[in-house]
Amino acid sequence: MTEVQASASDPSSLHADHLITLVADRQDGVVLREQLQALGLGRGAVAHRRRRGLLHPLHKGVFLWGRVDATARARWRAAILASGEGAVVSHRSALALWGFAEPLDGPVDVTVVGRRRTLR
Repeated sequence: MTEVQASASDPSSLHADHLITLVADRQDGVVLREQLQALGLGRGAVAHRRRRGLLHPLHKGVFLWGRVDATARARWRAAILASGEGAVVSHRSALALWGFAEPLDGPVDVTVVGRRRTLR
C-alpha cells in the first residue's frame, strides 16, 4: 500500500506536518488557515507551529510554511489567496511574475474585479 493510499484510508496515518508540506508545496510554500483546519489543525495546533517557527503569518489567515523568508512567488501567491476569489497579480507585480521586471520587496499589486481593498 502506498503512502497516498494509506492516507486516503486513514488520514491519521500521516503526520500533520507532512500533510501541510504537501499542500504548501503546491502553493509556493503558502497555506491558508482554512486548509490547516481541513487537515484537522485547530487554533492550538496552529499556534504551536507558529511558536516552533514553522508557520509565519503573511496576511490574515495566510501563512508561509517552513521558512522565514518568502520568495517572490510565495508573496504573490499569499496576496492572491488573501484577496479571495477572482484575484490576480497585476501591474508591476505581474511584470515581475512574467519576467519583464525584477521582483520588488514591497507590497504586491493585486486586482480583484468588483471590489476595492488594501491589504498590508
